Amino acid sequence: MIRWILYSLLSLSIIMLHPASVSAQVNRALLIGISEYPDEGGWTTIHGATDVLRLEKTLCQKDFKVTKLIDKEATYENITKALDKLIEQTHEGDGIYLHFSCHGQPFEDLDGDETDGWDEAIVPYDAPQSYKKDHYEGEKHLTDDKLNQYLKALRKKAGTKGYLAAVMDACHAGTSYRGEEEAPVRGTNRGFSRKNQLYRPNKLEKANTYQIVNENGLSPIVIWEACRPYQQNREIKEEGQFMGALSWYVEQKLSGSGSWRDADWIEQVQEAMKADIRLTNQNMVIEKSGGICN
Repeated sequence: MIRWILYSLLSLSIIMLHPASVSAQVNRALLIGISEYPDEGGWTTIHGATDVLRLEKTLCQKDFKVTKLIDKEATYENITKALDKLIEQTHEGDGIYLHFSCHGQPFEDLDGDETDGWDEAIVPYDAPQSYKKDHYEGEKHLTDDKLNQYLKALRKKAGTKGYLAAVMDACHAGTSYRGEEEAPVRGTNRGFSRKNQLYRPNKLEKANTYQIVNENGLSPIVIWEACRPYQQNREIKEEGQFMGALSWYVEQKLSGSGSWRDADWIEQVQEAMKADIRLTNQNMVIEKSGGICN
């Protein structure tokens, strides 16, 4: 009896001294989906919320802890607060899944890090399409520079045993036009510019896969983008409703995969989109670091 008590006390002391050694790896997901934007924002109706509601079911079946923001919930403030909270919750070894189904927009580069002069931005619910001095100057657009800061912070918290996947079903070069039977298009070819610059995309970029340089202490990462920056991201109709093509194929392949960290299903998504004749002029892009499969 005394030996058992001593053993229990010793085990408890080890746990207290090394809590990380006994904490289980957790899969967490943050899903952003916008279908209806405010009329005054200038954005057309799409079906981002549909994507998120479908994905939520699949991710829950994969034992993810899911947070979702839909339509009016998906403001810039709420999205950034959710990302901050996700960083706070993430521990070493955790798996993180981010999903954005909404409009995107070219955003005039302010720090000179883009060769073509344009950043890419996710468009939250409360981000208008046009610049208006002293009224709206872009503070609610979620630019790729800002998003990359969040991605790096998440990768640092998850560590080399963790994993980060991000799906960007939001294009930055759509026409924002749809007819009665036309598939909705996500994004706009009108750049957000303080100087009234005309957006001229770099159409020389033809690669469909990019390598992200590994950095010490950061988790592996894979990013899916629905199309090249200058292409249209058309929704497709499945099971009687419009939805994002990338979101549809991610949900389909993910639901049939064994481990969501397995690289095989990632490639299957790209191959499925390539084979879909509705997406002839749309090339899915994958950015990935080394070590993306366990």
